[in-house]
Formats: sequence, C-alpha cells, structure tokens
Amino acid sequence: MSTQYDEQKLDKIKGKLEKAGYKVTEKYLDQVVSDFGYVNNDYSRAKKLINALLDDNIEVIWFVRGGGGGFNLIPYLYEEMERLKSAKPKVLVGFSDVTAIHSFVNEYLKWESLHSVVASYNKDMKDPDDIAISINDLEPLPNIANILKSGISYKNVIPP
Repeated sequence: MSTQYDEQKLDKIKGKLEKAGYKVTEKYLDQVVSDFGYVNNDYSRAKKLINALLDDNIEVIWFVRGGGGGFNLIPYLYEEMERLKSAKPKVLVGFSDVTAIHSFVNEYLKWESLHSVVASYNKDMKDPDDIAISINDLEPLPNIANILKSGISYKNVIPP
C-alpha cells in the first residue's frame, strides 16, 4: 500500500493467488519509489485505490504490502464517499497500513473486509531458503469466500 514491494515477486504472488482460485489483475499496481522507500505520493496512491474501489469488475482488493501512510488516504476517500457508496462492494484484504482503509470501508461504505495477511508476506510466499521467520510466514492465504460465509473461530483464546 505505502511501502515499496518487491516487483520480482509479483509473478509468484499472482501464481499463488490464481492457484487458490482468484482472478488477478495488476491494473492498479503502480510503484514509483521515493527516497524513503514509500510508493508514490498520497494523492497518487489514493487515486489508484479509489479507481480500484470503483471498478465493478473487482471483487477483492488484496494489498501486496502494508507499511505506513494508509491513514493519509482517508481524506481522499472521504471526498469520493458518495461515488464509492454507489460502487459494487469489494472485500479488502490486508493488515498493518491497510487497517485505516478497513476502518473507512467498514464504517462509511458498510463493506466487509478481512484483516489478514498481505499478498506478499504469508506462508504461501515464504522462500524455503529463507531461515528467518516472521509471524506472517506462518499464516497461509485465507479462503475469503469460506471466511465470509462461515466466519473464523479460535480455540484456546482467552479474552482479556
């Protein structure tokens, strides 16, 4: 979303998502990296996101990466709220930077979203030669349709 992603992994990401049954487009990916490692500026990222949100051919927006700066897109989304409300709902998938976008689509558009692994960091994308493991490397790509239909339950979780 805001932090640059490894463009060399896009074919692998696309392949894994397609193998899982998703139709994938790279139409809304546009990475111009700043000196600080961020993608484009807020306006450019917002414009790409809004275009994807308005595209009736899109059912799921799965973020390649999180990072920082998603909150900066909220004013642009708010300006387009009436147009977005008339768009076909999409399911957003991602976490980290994407959390602010989840909040917007949940609260203002009443769309569902899934706070889950991003497309580039998950068990299915883990390089077998990489010995460093992050928590994301343990989570497989979720089956969005099943989760939306049946929900998720956790065993042995004790509420605070």
